[in-house]
Amino acid sequence: MDRKLIHSVGIDIGTTTTQVIFSNLTVVNRAPASQVPVYEFIEREIVYQSPVSFTPINREGTIDATRLQQFIEQQIEQAGLAEKVETGAIIITGETAKAHNARDAIMALSQQLGDFVVATAGPNLESVIAGRGSGAQELAQNNHLKVMNIDIGGGTSNYVVFDCGRVVETACLNIGGRLVELNDSGDVVYVHKPGVVVMQDLFGEALHPRQITADHLKRMVDRMADLIVEVMEGQLSPLAVQLLQTSALSEHKDLDAVFLSGGVGECYYQHDHQEAGGFGDIGPRLALSLLRHGRLSKYPVRRPNQTLRATVIGAGAYSLTLSGSTIWLNSDELPLKNIPVVHPAVDWLQPEPSICDEIVIAAERMDLALGCDRYAIALDRGMPVRYQTVQHVAEELARFYQHHGNHQDPAFVIVHNDIGKAVGMELQPKLQPQPVSVIDEVITHEGDYIDIGNSYFGGEIVPLTVKSLAFPS
Repeated sequence: MDRKLIHSVGIDIGTTTTQVIFSNLTVVNRAPASQVPVYEFIEREIVYQSPVSFTPINREGTIDATRLQQFIEQQIEQAGLAEKVETGAIIITGETAKAHNARDAIMALSQQLGDFVVATAGPNLESVIAGRGSGAQELAQNNHLKVMNIDIGGGTSNYVVFDCGRVVETACLNIGGRLVELNDSGDVVYVHKPGVVVMQDLFGEALHPRQITADHLKRMVDRMADLIVEVMEGQLSPLAVQLLQTSALSEHKDLDAVFLSGGVGECYYQHDHQEAGGFGDIGPRLALSLLRHGRLSKYPVRRPNQTLRATVIGAGAYSLTLSGSTIWLNSDELPLKNIPVVHPAVDWLQPEPSICDEIVIAAERMDLALGCDRYAIALDRGMPVRYQTVQHVAEELARFYQHHGNHQDPAFVIVHNDIGKAVGMELQPKLQPQPVSVIDEVITHEGDYIDIGNSYFGGEIVPLTVKSLAFPS
């Protein structure tokens, strides 16, 4: 059995902190010698975790790209992997994703460090990544449970609900532990805009941040904890509605477990250290307020596998496959790299499922701009191999692209079953003159990215690399 060890790096550039994790990913080829290789991960081992460093971003919203690169290169050297890192992922999250030079900074990093997946993780995608990294999805999938993960970082609280491993809802609240910065004496030195909103809701506009007393601060922190629980319960006050960055969650009374991750989540589970300072913000106080929160205590709160490092656990990993000879390939732009894959949750038992609407929902979870971003749409193995289904799928895909999709780039579709050419033949006439490419016999998962290489044998076969965020058990 062919076996390969891949050295991978995961970099999370968050609102408050930046972290780097190095992993060894063991890949084997499970296909017989006479068949096309089928690579699969059998082991993921974290070999080095960086110190948690403050993200170099100023209050005007500019990332210091030079300092950021120096920190990352220093960690690569410390890990002893300067010449060995083959792949990875750079994820920029929270308030840092809003920095005006965020895209330029991380694209420059990716080009200098290697062939990495780069994702500006908006509020929905960050929620999913954190929930996978904390272990919430794995618990839900392996035990057929409904699990909510709340990742509470420096600037935001990100929610995701997994039902038997499937993402059913995400949300993001602009509340986090870095919204109020403190000095060594515990006095307020700076209040970020969402913190000012909370302050003014409690005390009116007359109170200046420099006038905040210890009592004011405690009431602000307690109100922030209330807001986090309100969103969790699906019962929002006007203030929570104002600070919500996404759609609200539904009411989930049947949760089997609730995980708290992120920096505030880490403090939540360290009961003996809640009053300790050293962070320069209200994160530990917010954790303590949540720990004492009456309504939260009624839920089955459990400690996740990962708290502080839930987001950075994701590291890019390769899985190479070849799409078969029944593909429909109509693109002059190959090769393409780092294309996000959208996974609509289609109920194939329905006679005519609304695939278009499900694509929109799935794309919003990935924080994609449907009209201008480039992406691929994946249809899972549940799709029936029937002509009537192929016709309906083509109609729904055409409806999506006509009303929501990107018209400047080719339409890319990935189907699990061996019907790529049939789908392409039905879809292409409906989208003319936009090129259509349908690639079949490929398995992808939510959060994956793909590289599509130049075709072989006159377009009959195309090499496809699936890049997954690899989360260790």
